Amino acid sequence: MTTLARKLGASHYFSLAWGTMVGVGWLVVMDDWLKRGGPAGGLIAFAIGGAALLPVAYVYGQLIRLMPDAAGEVAYVERAFSPGLSYPTGWIMLLTYLIVCPWEAIAIGRISGYLIPALNSIELYRVGGSPVYLPHLVIGLAFTAVFTAMNYRGIKLSATFQNWATALVLALAYAFGTQTWSTSSQALWQHAGVHLFVALALWLVLREGPVRLRRELAAGLALGLGGVVRQTTVLVVLGIGGGRRIAALLVAAAFG
Repeated sequence: MTTLARKLGASHYFSLAWGTMVGVGWLVVMDDWLKRGGPAGGLIAFAIGGAALLPVAYVYGQLIRLMPDAAGEVAYVERAFSPGLSYPTGWIMLLTYLIVCPWEAIAIGRISGYLIPALNSIELYRVGGSPVYLPHLVIGLAFTAVFTAMNYRGIKLSATFQNWATALVLALAYAFGTQTWSTSSQALWQHAGVHLFVALALWLVLREGPVRLRRELAAGLALGLGGVVRQTTVLVVLGIGGGRRIAALLVAAAFG
C-alpha cells in the first residue's frame, strides 16, 4: 500500500476543494444555466447538487480515514471487492481526468478571449460549429503544460499554488463583489488604512500550527495602529483572539 505523504494542511484542502468547485469551466457555461433556469433556478440547482454530494463527501472522508492509501478509489474497490474490479476502476478514473484536461484548456482560452478580444483571431478550424482560434489554443496548451509539470513535481507544490490562486480569487471577489472600494474611495486615508492593518493582523495569526508570541504581538500592534485610524478596529482582537493570544493582542494594541 502506498501510504499518504501527509504534506497537506487544512488550508491546502480548502484551496483544493475551492478550486474543484470554483474553476474556469462554470464561467463558460454560466450563460447557459441562466438562460435555462434564471438566477433562482441556478441557486436551487446548486443547492440540490450540493446536498446530494454531502453523503458522497462523508463516505470519502470515512474511507480516507480507514484506508489512507494514495491509490484512492482503486484501493477502496480492491479492498471492498477484488483486484479484478479495481483494475478497470483505475482506467475509468484515468480516462475521466484525461477528459477534464482538454475541457479546462478550452475554457481558459475562451475566458482569455473574453478579457482580451484581440485573442479571438486567426481561426484554425471549427468543432461543432464553434471556431478554434490559434491564441486560444496556445494559451490552453501552455497552461496545461505548466499544470502538468506542477503536479508531476508533487502535491505540495500544486496545493501551494492553489492556495495563492484561491486567495487571489477571494480577494478579487471581496474587492469587486462588495462596496469596499467604493466606500474606501470616499475616505481613502481612513478606510484603506483599516483594511491594511486588519489584513496584516489576520495574516500574522491565522496559521495552521502554533503561532509564536512575536507574531501575536505584531498583530496586536497592527490593530493598535489601525485603531489610530478608526477606534473600532481594536474590536477585531475579540474575533481572532483567545486565551493568551487575546492578552498579547490587547497589550500590543494598547502600545500601538
